[in-house]
Amino acid sequence: MADNDAHAWWTERLRTAVAEAKAAGFAQDVSVAVITDVINGPAFNAGPVEADEGWNQDIGEPEYMVNENQPIGSEPTDAIPGPVVQPLTRGRGFAG
Repeated sequence: MADNDAHAWWTERLRTAVAEAKAAGFAQDVSVAVITDVINGPAFNAGPVEADEGWNQDIGEPEYMVNENQPIGSEPTDAIPGPVVQPLTRGRGFAG
């Protein structure tokens, strides 16, 4: 088995499984999504969940967004979008 290429071995079997699913009426993208979901599920991915994966920084999110469990108000105030408040006016040009 050491001489075999695992990637080639699995690729052929997955192609066969997707083709059989297509013959049964499932779209290819659905079959690939289900295979991915099963592989990423607990049956094949039973390792411990990483508490600090840092995935959001990998996709370019700001540093203050790293921990999704931060309490409200812990993000920088200049990063919080909000409406621009205009003074109330009575008629034209009268403020107050």
